[in-house]
Amino acid sequence: MLKQELRDLANYRSILQAIAIGASRPNDIAMRSHIEANTLSNYLNNLIDLGIVEKIIPATEYNKANSRKGIYRIQDGLFRFWFKFVGPNVSFIEHDVIDPLIKNIENNLSDYMGQEFEKLAHEYIWNHVLDQNVIPVPFKVIGNWWGSSKHLKKQSN
Repeated sequence: MLKQELRDLANYRSILQAIAIGASRPNDIAMRSHIEANTLSNYLNNLIDLGIVEKIIPATEYNKANSRKGIYRIQDGLFRFWFKFVGPNVSFIEHDVIDPLIKNIENNLSDYMGQEFEKLAHEYIWNHVLDQNVIPVPFKVIGNWWGSSKHLKKQSN
């Protein structure tokens, strides 16, 4: 899919690899992927348009359209699995040495599944938002929160 939709395939792979190993902020992604920070946003926007990457804004952020607090993550589960587990271990796979791959998956699967669980939980809540037997407390926003403000943390809980 990447080959069909995008030019500079090596840059897109580097970006996805950087995000898969934990870079989520633009500066971190640029540094780990060795791409100039001023050109990174074009690549990220293309990946967002394709539904591969998403930009997450904190639930407590009021001006989401202009927020600079966003983080990026691979939205598509298959791409995330590939770039987290398979891609970095292709040489092992090609030589039929799978023990390091299995160990890597065993050690990091809970981290991978955490994001998948979050997506399922959000979907479940939105599908039952009007059912007071399932969601007894009304809410306006569902989302993630990060930061250091104790006041905002208390509000989000």
